Amino acid sequence: MDRDSRLNEVYEEIEKDMTLLGATAIEDKLQDGVPDAIANLSVAGIKIWVLTGDKQGNCRPLIYALINDCTMA
Repeated sequence: MDRDSRLNEVYEEIEKDMTLLGATAIEDKLQDGVPDAIANLSVAGIKIWVLTGDKQGNCRPLIYALINDCTMA
């Protein structure tokens, strides 16, 4: 079994019966403080999920910007 398949199995096992505690939305560019906030959440061990209704070609640059901004924070 490859790593991705195993990870998906573990996600399915762990991520059930969960309660959403909060959500936020950003439009186009990252607002001031967002990269720092996301970096702090990541350091605290909190998993970050980015959901978008955009096409993959449109959302990839945003995700790359998010990753780069957060690793530089």
